[in-house]
Amino acid sequence: MTAPLIATTTPSPTGSSSTSTTVSEIATTTQAALPYLEGLAALLPGFGSDIAMALKLVGLVEPYVLQAIQALMTRSGSDLLQATIDVIEHLNPNAPNNAALGGTTAKPGTSP
Repeated sequence: MTAPLIATTTPSPTGSSSTSTTVSEIATTTQAALPYLEGLAALLPGFGSDIAMALKLVGLVEPYVLQAIQALMTRSGSDLLQATIDVIEHLNPNAPNNAALGGTTAKPGTSP
């Protein structure tokens, strides 16, 4: 049985959360699913090569996104869902960057 894609962190008595297990389970599940998805993409006439290329890009980007999510969960104490939203907002050029990822919190075109 595979790990759930959305998981919550488990608070410890010291106040920190257990994030490494959750993020590593997501990485394992994603890496295990990619070959199957690539095989299914090959069966789609006309779209197979495009989907296969997109899946390869997902495989290349996934470790960096998971590293950012894990960093946010560790530094800010947020759960998996909030950390994922924060990473997406950090990548959005019209949203403020997250200070926990090393960016300024000002929107582009404004002073910090």
